Amino acid sequence: MLVRLPSSLSRRAGHRSSRSNEPHRQGEQHRAEGRRKRGGKLRGALALGLSLIASAGCAHTTPPPAAPAPSAEPAPPLLKAEPASYVAAAGLRWLILAKPQELLANQDVARAIAPLVPPARLERYAEESGVKLTKVPAALIAGFDYATLYVAQVGSADARVEELFQQRLVSKRTRQSPHPELWRTTGVIGQTPATLVRIDRHLVGVSVGDPTPARVVEAFAQKRLARSPTALRGAALRTLPASFSEAPLVFYAPGPFLGEWEHAAQGLLGHCLAVGVSMRPLGGGLARFTLLLSGDFGEVGAASTARLMDAWDELSQSSTGALFGLDRLGSSPVVSGGTELLKLELDVDLERLIAGLFAAVAGDVEQLMELPTPKTRSKTSPPVEPVTPP
Repeated sequence: MLVRLPSSLSRRAGHRSSRSNEPHRQGEQHRAEGRRKRGGKLRGALALGLSLIASAGCAHTTPPPAAPAPSAEPAPPLLKAEPASYVAAAGLRWLILAKPQELLANQDVARAIAPLVPPARLERYAEESGVKLTKVPAALIAGFDYATLYVAQVGSADARVEELFQQRLVSKRTRQSPHPELWRTTGVIGQTPATLVRIDRHLVGVSVGDPTPARVVEAFAQKRLARSPTALRGAALRTLPASFSEAPLVFYAPGPFLGEWEHAAQGLLGHCLAVGVSMRPLGGGLARFTLLLSGDFGEVGAASTARLMDAWDELSQSSTGALFGLDRLGSSPVVSGGTELLKLELDVDLERLIAGLFAAVAGDVEQLMELPTPKTRSKTSPPVEPVTPP
């Protein structure tokens, strides 16, 4: 049976019950707070321990700082040789090797060429081009179907030569440096393309016309044409003695000689692989000229030397021979040879020879020695600094 208590009694009973449970609840709160504190300390200790373990592990496994990267390897050295070492045999039509310093130091030569190239013109040429011929130990001119190549050893004057070359360019000027000691400058002089290659403190090469011969100079300088024969090592010119190039002035023409040339020199050129002519001063106003013909003269036989002498007689008695004074020699030429090489040697009066040369080509020499002045260069093309960096 359900008995309802008075409300006053039920309130007093509830109040007594809550007072009786209060100590129990306070104890639970103290215990929970203790557990929280102990848990916090435990977690802190655990975190500290893990961090120490991690730092210790890193100390054993972290590699030492990497060494600084090595600097870039230096560029390979360039070829620095005589001018003929930068000319390819392929496509060569003719070649002139010269030792200007040696030739111009010879009093007989200097006196003989004065009408053709006066000292004042040499000085002006040096000022305009930077090439002082009296200081050039070796130079060359090489003829190709598509261009003419000029190469000269100029030593420390190379930067000045390039600077003056740039001043003569009137348009399309570009400059590149494929190697720290190698520069290539291209442009147009007048209406003709021209390309200059400079090897630091050694030589310059200028190709007038097609830039290919200058690019070949660059490739030989970088030793990138190991399989390509140079001019004197080509199939034709290597048939001439290597010592032939030691003369201060040498002209070469590689064969074969076809067309009208085939029948020249009493038909001997038709059997030739190469022709060479050298000049050496003898003193007393004389110079010795040596003509060499290399080839297969077996078909001609013993008559080959006789034919060469007949060819000389024809030349000396011609109007050309009279112009050069070849009809008034102090001594007769000497002819010798065999089935593979023919030689003709003669001593010539230098002044008489160059006087005839002056009459024949004075206009061409004047044109060759006169260079465009800086006034002709383009005002829109900024100058390019050619000076060698430190």
